[in-house]
Formats: sequence, C-alpha cells, structure tokens
Amino acid sequence: MRQCHKLFTKTWCHVGMGKFHRAHQVRCLDKLQQLNKKHNDWKIKGVGLHRVDKQVWNHFKNQKFLYTLEEKTNTSSNVHFIKSVQDMIYVPDEPKRINEL
Repeated sequence: MRQCHKLFTKTWCHVGMGKFHRAHQVRCLDKLQQLNKKHNDWKIKGVGLHRVDKQVWNHFKNQKFLYTLEEKTNTSSNVHFIKSVQDMIYVPDEPKRINEL
C-alpha cells in the first residue's frame, strides 16, 4: 500500500477557472491549508477550453496564478491571499500539455 501512495500526486485538475470556482472551491482548499499545514502540498491545475479561459489564463499567468479574494458580509470584510492554483493549461494553444495531468 505504501508504494501505491507514491503513484498519486497531490494535484487536482479543474476544467474552467471561472469566478465561482476561484471564489468558492479554491477558497475551500486555501482554508483547509490554513487549518492543517499537512495539506499545503495540494495544488490545483486549471484547464481552459473556451476563449474566455484564454483571458483568465493571460491574467493569472502574469500573477504566477496568485490572487486575492475579498469576502464581505453586512458587517465585515476579509481579504485572503490565494496561492493554491499552481498552473493553468489553455488547451487550444497547448493541447499536448493535457497529458501532464
């Protein structure tokens, strides 16, 4: 069983890196990593298929896939520095990179 564990990487692939995914799903991983440091080696690789994904890829590539997320309520506001996204592949430009996943 121990050797089997070495076959798995701690990266997950998400098709589409839209606002919902970045605001909710990536934030959940970020929060988990803050609560338990043993999960800090988990990263997300985004996969873009549509023209709008190319814009997201260009934007985030220039920031090394780092971004801030602001959570607001009626009474407070919190800003989080998100660093869980490792990379993004825009498939129409680099179709062979999908094999990296």
